[in-house]
Amino acid sequence: MKPGRVSASCGSRFHLLLATIAIMMLAGCATNPPWPAIAEGETTADTPGRWIWAELFTSDVAEAKAFYGSVFGWQFETRGTREKPYILIRNQGHPVAGMLRHPAADGDALRSRWVGLVSVGDVDAASDKARNAGASILLEPVDLPGRGRVALVEDPEGARFGLLASGSGDPPDVMPDEGSWLWHELWANSASSAADFYRQTVGYSIKPTGRARGKIEQHLVSGGFPRAGIIEYGASGLPSAWLHYVRVKDIHATVELVTQAGGSVLIAPTREFRKGRAAVIVDPMGAPLGIAEWPEGISSAASRPPPHR
Repeated sequence: MKPGRVSASCGSRFHLLLATIAIMMLAGCATNPPWPAIAEGETTADTPGRWIWAELFTSDVAEAKAFYGSVFGWQFETRGTREKPYILIRNQGHPVAGMLRHPAADGDALRSRWVGLVSVGDVDAASDKARNAGASILLEPVDLPGRGRVALVEDPEGARFGLLASGSGDPPDVMPDEGSWLWHELWANSASSAADFYRQTVGYSIKPTGRARGKIEQHLVSGGFPRAGIIEYGASGLPSAWLHYVRVKDIHATVELVTQAGGSVLIAPTREFRKGRAAVIVDPMGAPLGIAEWPEGISSAASRPPPHR
């Protein structure tokens, strides 16, 4: 994807929403009953660099379920214990994400946040590489029964993400269905510095794609395919942040569902923003999320073109 022209106020607000994220630590949950696997049935060999999961930390599970169920048609299953429930989110019957309750602190305007997790072969080694490259390890590597080994990282510019070695194998590497994760994008202060960090930590190869609307863009490539993008928005005084996109059938219809369900639209679909095929929304508790259309007829990773086109 390529960025369009985004107003300074929208860009600043987006950064502010994501930059103030404080990730709930999972270490205290590691002794819960087995965590749901991220893949069921057919799985594939692990592909380091694929973004294979996401967790929603929210102050209001009931409202989040109502919102995302209305907008994406997601289904929800409650696991774990009554004291520490874990909500498995399914899309068309397949696991796609998880949800945990995270009470908001007094005065915390951001009461909900998404955290993406990237596949790595060795979480401990990747954590060490991240630390050596200037990152902070917010959660040291830990085993989550049924899920795999996980760590949470804050990169040198402040963007937060997870490392995951799935115990069940990665989901099949195919073009995502509507309602699944389509693309992952880092809004960075320095594209070159961020690209070098993720190359060292995850093992990506870097594919420069030039400039879009005056902004430097690079792709993070693994297994022969772009897995994520980096957009340079320059020094803003705010940390960098990851934005995760869900594939939708009709961008305008989905935007309508967002507002009807109590969410808001941070960046509306216009020709100036990714040719009108994408938008940035915010759930009722304040979590930013991207949504994007994608042409039909692309069914496998082998035939998948770079998502920015």
